[in-house]
Amino acid sequence: MLKLGIVFALLWSAVAMANDLTGVSREASAIERTGDVLQIALPLGALGWSLVQEDYRGSGQLFASFGVTIATTYALKFGFDRKRPSGGGLSFPSGHTASAFVGASYFQRRYGWHLGAPAYAMAAFTGYSRVHAEKHYWSDVIAGAALAIGVNHFLVDPLSDSQLSISPTADNGFQLSFSKAF
Repeated sequence: MLKLGIVFALLWSAVAMANDLTGVSREASAIERTGDVLQIALPLGALGWSLVQEDYRGSGQLFASFGVTIATTYALKFGFDRKRPSGGGLSFPSGHTASAFVGASYFQRRYGWHLGAPAYAMAAFTGYSRVHAEKHYWSDVIAGAALAIGVNHFLVDPLSDSQLSISPTADNGFQLSFSKAF
């Protein structure tokens, strides 16, 4: 219970810090502000959980995943320079969504669906908030999420002895797989 309290304290600190770092005006909607906070709170929450669990290898994998995801996101942003729905450039892919999905997919990949499912719900809300605020198109959000999930798949090792995964098939479908080590 103490570990969970420490993680919540870290998340609360992340919320306060995110409000200052993102520079979101008070005129922004509550949905937009929540997305701004979650893009920071999810990866910091994942880091906090790993540190509380004394999972230093996982922490290193999270840093690597975050770095690769964000570097790739910004390379794509400058490469495409897609216009945003509300004007301005650098829309594709969504950096907020990529950041949030780094944390969510890390939780799921490293520790399992009991932590991953709620984290994915929060990350999905972050993506929704970007479309709602007219900062991104759905394709920007989907690309940011897919990038983060893909990078996590290759850089983060599962700790759990059971895994659930979704893979594309040759006939443009998807395959759901579950495995458990005995």
